[in-house]
Amino acid sequence: MDRPGLKALLADIGKGQIDVVVVYKVDRLTRSLGWAGSPWG
Repeated sequence: MDRPGLKALLADIGKGQIDVVVVYKVDRLTRSLGWAGSPWG
């Protein structure tokens, strides 16, 4: 994964600095919906 911004985001989430991530389009966050998780199953 060569996405420094996403790596920083995940690190901040891991440190508890971020509780919620809101995105307009999921495909802007990740191409794999399985990786992103789904509240529907």
